[in-house]
Amino acid sequence: MNRNGLENMMSVDWEDWYQTESFRRLYPVHTWGNLAGRLPETTPRVLDALSAGECKATFFVVGYNAKRYPHLLKDIVRKGHEVGLHGYDHTSVFKQDSKTFSKELIYCRKMIEDITGKEVTGFRAPNWSITPAVFWALDILKEQGIRYVSGMDQQLFLRYEFCLNPELIQFPRNSLKAGPLVVPFGGGFFLRAYPYPLTKLLVERVNRQKQRVLCYIHPWELDENTPCKGMTQFWRIVTTFNLKKMKKNITRFLNDFNFVPIGDVIKSV
Repeated sequence: MNRNGLENMMSVDWEDWYQTESFRRLYPVHTWGNLAGRLPETTPRVLDALSAGECKATFFVVGYNAKRYPHLLKDIVRKGHEVGLHGYDHTSVFKQDSKTFSKELIYCRKMIEDITGKEVTGFRAPNWSITPAVFWALDILKEQGIRYVSGMDQQLFLRYEFCLNPELIQFPRNSLKAGPLVVPFGGGFFLRAYPYPLTKLLVERVNRQKQRVLCYIHPWELDENTPCKGMTQFWRIVTTFNLKKMKKNITRFLNDFNFVPIGDVIKSV
């Protein structure tokens, strides 16, 4: 292994294939019980990849999946990983009202804590959906005992940092400005789409500035047969592009850099 000393953060959005934004209209929540979930197959692949890289991660859990697969969630915790919240049904925050958001937050947190026996202190907004229009969600998260949030792009965070709740630690999605463009990197589609040497270069650039990078992956990205029938062409590209390379990219990523759960970083703040 050829790792630098700075600890970056590894996270997993623990969602199933039909819960992505690409399938939102095709498979409403009330149809999910009739669908064949693939988390029983893909979760062990993620855990094996992390284990091979000697890495612990934060798993942001969709509440529906905790309810459907409590045994898998227990296995994640048994292997030493942290768990956080990722909504009940992966609905973007800006599509919810404050009452619904608060109700689902309380329900999911209690359910996941009851299943795992672990305190839940982190929240990731589905689809990076914390926007200025829903900054009220940050106040609700703080009131409910959440300590950190991962819910917006870095450029948006930098623009509004001064007006965010200072008691809530923010971990935005990494991105760089290239002229008028915002260039995300380090996770999901971008970890698959960019040539790995470019990803490595970007992470090294951030680390040289003594800043950490937040990586995120999805279980379905380790499934070359993830369903895509019925998707629009745009979503088919976003979902399936370079899936065959994802396992290799994750392996190289874990080999080249140090990663820890977000909660470990919180302890050092």
